[in-house]
Amino acid sequence: MRKGMAFRNQKVSRSPLRDLNPARQLLLLALLLCVASAVAQDAEQYGECSQYERESYLQLLRQKLQSNWRVPIRHRQRACTVKIVQNFRAEVLNAGVEDCSDDPALIKSIEDAVYLSSPLPKPANPACFEKTVSVRMVPKPN
Repeated sequence: MRKGMAFRNQKVSRSPLRDLNPARQLLLLALLLCVASAVAQDAEQYGECSQYERESYLQLLRQKLQSNWRVPIRHRQRACTVKIVQNFRAEVLNAGVEDCSDDPALIKSIEDAVYLSSPLPKPANPACFEKTVSVRMVPKPN
């Protein structure tokens, strides 16, 4: 059977656009072109995440986490990396501490800070958003 042919009992579906008068077809085409242009502009504007934008986003995350981090007294000099899994609304789904001591109190304090910080700040450029992000946590000097 050739493409475009139908069996005798089958109805060939017509495009709803054919039922529109030419003026409405042009209007619809113009609307589609406007939407395509807007999407292209967004892709151009937010298409890539520069190193500066990424560092700014990580700094924003670090500030939010630091504000909620209650560092145990005996660990004031320890720095750790936390791996955070977040959803598209920047709500924390999971947090795991890496490159750190095995002290449960320090690990728990970092995880608590991450969950208290949820939802996390979003980047200025949506292209910089990552579902999984690692942040280096350094205790603030007293």
